[in-house]
Amino acid sequence: MAKLHELNKDIDDEVPDYILLMIGNKRTRSQIRSELGLFMTEAETEHFCSWLFKIPDKLHEKRKKFEGL
Repeated sequence: MAKLHELNKDIDDEVPDYILLMIGNKRTRSQIRSELGLFMTEAETEHFCSWLFKIPDKLHEKRKKFEGL
């Protein structure tokens, strides 16, 4: 939630739940970026999605390294 407020102080309190729902429903980066365009500017959306997807990307890389051992 802090990251959202860092980008746009007027974000509705339900947007984080909406983001979690989209992730849980396996929406693509493009789909999430498009949906968040309803709440943020294009630049804010791009920045947030880049930050958001760093987490699963790092986990995926760690899993690949672990499975490769």
